[in-house]
Amino acid sequence: MLAVAAISLAAPSAHADGLDDQFVGLLTKDGVDVANPAPLIGIAHQRCNDNVLGHDQGLMPRFGLQPSPYSTAIRGLESRLMADGLTPPQVDHFMQDAVTVYCPGSS
Repeated sequence: MLAVAAISLAAPSAHADGLDDQFVGLLTKDGVDVANPAPLIGIAHQRCNDNVLGHDQGLMPRFGLQPSPYSTAIRGLESRLMADGLTPPQVDHFMQDAVTVYCPGSS
């Protein structure tokens, strides 16, 4: 019984590693330096977590004509990636790759 539990607990890690490898492969193909992939993987997961904020874009009257929480979060991630040396086209690819690998049911 314990062996079965240990195997079932290990399975998600193997799946996650496969997704991480897929993500790193896409970034490499896009010309992104992935010498230290852990922070990039974390940002990619944050990109998907931001989906709970909805996909309102632009200025929102209910937020006092401020950018929506989703737009603000995405811009924050983009700024962080550019501060880490990614070019705007690489940031675009990064965001697309994150959605493709970690949250394929969203856009």
